[in-house]
Amino acid sequence: MIFTVDGQAQPAVTLAGDGTASWSTTTLPVGTRKVVAGYSGDTMFAPSDSDPVTVQVIAAGGGGTTAPPTGGSTAPSGGTSNGLPPPTPPSGPTPPQHPPLASTGSPIGQLTIWASVLLVVGAAFILLATRRRRGSRQRG
Repeated sequence: MIFTVDGQAQPAVTLAGDGTASWSTTTLPVGTRKVVAGYSGDTMFAPSDSDPVTVQVIAAGGGGTTAPPTGGSTAPSGGTSNGLPPPTPPSGPTPPQHPPLASTGSPIGQLTIWASVLLVVGAAFILLATRRRRGSRQRG
């Protein structure tokens, strides 16, 4: 996941096991900021970006409360710990899940063994034929 603040990408964060991501920083200037959460996608899910969320950054020790985020879709029960909504699920069909394939041996491996045996047998016949020719030339 990449969080973008006012168009500036922040360091990437890893998704938690439950599919959520959180990010925190102490370097944002005081004021109103627009934050977007972006997911780059993987083999199962397409890339996706959240709707922009407006947050109010206040000075540390300011003694006030932070205004809740505005904009985007807020999800009080499914949101992340930092107040941002969860990423929008990708649209489109979900690829089918297939059971793992059984390993029944490799036909290429078997072919390699038989090819090696045939080469050794062929080489033995050539060697025998060469020795017979030499023997018959020396006698005759």
